[in-house]
Amino acid sequence: MKIPYEVQIHTSDLHGAGTDSGVFITLLGTQGVSPEVRLESLRRDFEQGAVDIFRLYGIPDLGELHGIRLRHDNGGTSPGWHVEYALARRIHDGEAFLASFDRWLAVDEGDQAIDVTRPTQRMATGGDELEHAFDSRFTFHFTNSFDQPFEFRGQDWGYCGGMGAASLRRFQEGVPAPSDPLPPKPGSELYDEIRVRQQLSLTGHPEVLAKALAFLSAPDATGPLQVIPSIGARSRVEWRDALKPHLLAKPTLAVLILPGKLDWPSRVHQVVVTGYRYYEETGDLLLTVIDPNRRPARTHLAFCLGKNDLHGRYLADGRPIRGFFWNEATEEAVRALPIAPSSLVGATGP
Repeated sequence: MKIPYEVQIHTSDLHGAGTDSGVFITLLGTQGVSPEVRLESLRRDFEQGAVDIFRLYGIPDLGELHGIRLRHDNGGTSPGWHVEYALARRIHDGEAFLASFDRWLAVDEGDQAIDVTRPTQRMATGGDELEHAFDSRFTFHFTNSFDQPFEFRGQDWGYCGGMGAASLRRFQEGVPAPSDPLPPKPGSELYDEIRVRQQLSLTGHPEVLAKALAFLSAPDATGPLQVIPSIGARSRVEWRDALKPHLLAKPTLAVLILPGKLDWPSRVHQVVVTGYRYYEETGDLLLTVIDPNRRPARTHLAFCLGKNDLHGRYLADGRPIRGFFWNEATEEAVRALPIAPSSLVGATGP
């Protein structure tokens, strides 16, 4: 029987740890050994500090995994690679196995090996998972690309929080989103609904903007003499104390801190979080989100909460994310006003 596997590779954050080489993996189990598979996608993989996730199909059921082999072909301009660890997961039952590497695969470092096998240990939790039944019926067919910016406190913002809150309201009411592929025009009922929800996503709770500023100004990492918590440390607390508890009940809004100018927080981005997978042993967190800036809107964000700095990224294109926090104004932005009647015209069916 052939089953799908998911593999997660962590490149370390040492200087020069990333590689341009072709990377290959082999899984070793009690019931056999997988074919060697090249790990590649349409984006740049295996960057310094990166978390990369791949799906492997057509692999026989290998039973309990007892080893993971990684090698590279020593190609490209920067072939040397420092791997922190690899995690392999059987998708059908969630069983996961961790192999610690913490070494160079390079012809000019260490023992000069570029083909290394490490033993695995079963992950104690097997992964903590949740996925709400939030599907495309409740997401808008247009992206966050309105004719006019959302003007707020002297800055030009997008409408990501308003679109997310409007989608959440439709999910809660079981009402499909309209099928129009173009953003609504100013003055329309749907535009006004999204605009009001956008403002409430920023002002519906006094902590939202203050927290955005604190996260924007937080250091990427905390040094031995530094007392200000890093953005990774802040995000760990947010996951444990806020985002996860609220997500257990229903989908919710999260605020992402993206790289960019550290000015007024119009640089932050809001997404709807609909599910997660979390490994407590390593701090690996995979969030399923609805992103108003993307089509398709459903995508995944990967974080390693076990690291001092977060190393978060969009899995679709590898774009980095500095940190995240739960939006306390979610309920206010969702519930404060009804669904715009005009948006029910031409709505898609189930």
